[in-house]
Amino acid sequence: MHLKYMLLALLVAAASAEASSHSPAVTLPAASTSLGGPSVVVTSPAPSQAAISSNASATGSSTVQAPRTTEVNNRDLLLLSAIAAAASAFFSLLSSSAALYYGRVNAAASARAANISATIGLMKEWRQYEELGRIGLADEILKNAGEPKLATEGLDALSDTILPEHKMSERDIVRSVSHLCDEISLRVMCGEANEDAVLSFIGGRIHDLYALYRPMLEREREMGSDRLYQAGFEALAERASFPVALRIEAERINSYLRSHRRGDKYNVPQLIEEARRSRTSAASQETPSK
Repeated sequence: MHLKYMLLALLVAAASAEASSHSPAVTLPAASTSLGGPSVVVTSPAPSQAAISSNASATGSSTVQAPRTTEVNNRDLLLLSAIAAAASAFFSLLSSSAALYYGRVNAAASARAANISATIGLMKEWRQYEELGRIGLADEILKNAGEPKLATEGLDALSDTILPEHKMSERDIVRSVSHLCDEISLRVMCGEANEDAVLSFIGGRIHDLYALYRPMLEREREMGSDRLYQAGFEALAERASFPVALRIEAERINSYLRSHRRGDKYNVPQLIEEARRSRTSAASQETPSK
């Protein structure tokens, strides 16, 4: 679009120069009358040399030579000015485009750095909970409480007695782990943390945890006014479910190999089918025979 405007300016400048070159103006010296009248300046097209000689013969005066001045080609000046203006506009546009491009590149790099930093921070917080034993303890507390009791009473099914070794009650431990999972999921959904990295590191663990939390959380939603209570936790658990997490991880590995000019290592549909058969076989072996 900018190039169209520059070409149009060049054409207009050339047309103006052409018109000016065919009608040059000549300013005659001011002539004063003997009566002291005002001087008159007349601007007219330049007369030809033959007209000047004819006029001089008729009046009996000698031929008058017009003063010689430096002739400047107006058309060339206009063309040069137009070219200079077009070049200036072009380089200005080029500079603006480069600044915009590198600004976007820098912004994208900053966003990626912030994304990686947020992901690392979440993983450290998760690891800290694991080292404190809260995640494993929450798992154990929910299993001991049992699904029927959790589905009926919600959080109230858990004891609020402080455990000396953890300085927290069972209810607070379970609640804190649930809020951690919900926080991680919300940061992933907002784009602050990298979903692939989170699912690779703790996706399976979050999926298994939500299976234990689900009866309790559904009861809490029924008893409270917040129908989206811990909905982020549930959403991330669904994303981490099989075969979604497996597909994400396999496709990421294939993409990484392609970026290094290597072929795909995994046939994703075949990999999912093999994993599904393996999981089905493992589940059937764990089922006690009647």
